Amino acid sequence: MNSLFCNNHKPFSFYIIFAYSRDGNRVIKRFAEQRGHRLTPIYVDPQLFADAPVFCHYTSEMYYRLAAHQFLPQELDRALYLDPDIVAINPIDDLYDMDFEGNMFIAAEHTHSTKVANLFNKLRLKTLNAKGYFNTGVMLMNLPLIRKEVRLEDIYQFIRDRRLPY
Repeated sequence: MNSLFCNNHKPFSFYIIFAYSRDGNRVIKRFAEQRGHRLTPIYVDPQLFADAPVFCHYTSEMYYRLAAHQFLPQELDRALYLDPDIVAINPIDDLYDMDFEGNMFIAAEHTHSTKVANLFNKLRLKTLNAKGYFNTGVMLMNLPLIRKEVRLEDIYQFIRDRRLPY
């Protein structure tokens, strides 16, 4: 958050989706508000993605970005999802104002300058035939289109169909 504040000169509204209320939420909210920004915690049922695979640092909360359109205010037409470990080193206006051109998402692609990382990610994710790798830690969401096209039941079914046996 601080990197956004330092490299952008406009107020932000943050929405953080949690399964549980935490004391740290008040600290983060106060941090944002003292700098002229707004933070709204959104609490969801902890069972939302209870059946999704989790391991190591991949928690069930990592899936909340897939359901964000269900919980964000209806008046929002776009939202920029950022993983908590993202550091913004430039203004985000150009990204945030991009035309979706009918797409649900705009994501950052790893390009030819990162061929080693691209190959590593293809091996790691078992997507050897993929044309590229998109960083799902930075995604601009077209909320009206996602709300129209994406159903949570379809996401749950996708997870069930591809769940690895234990």
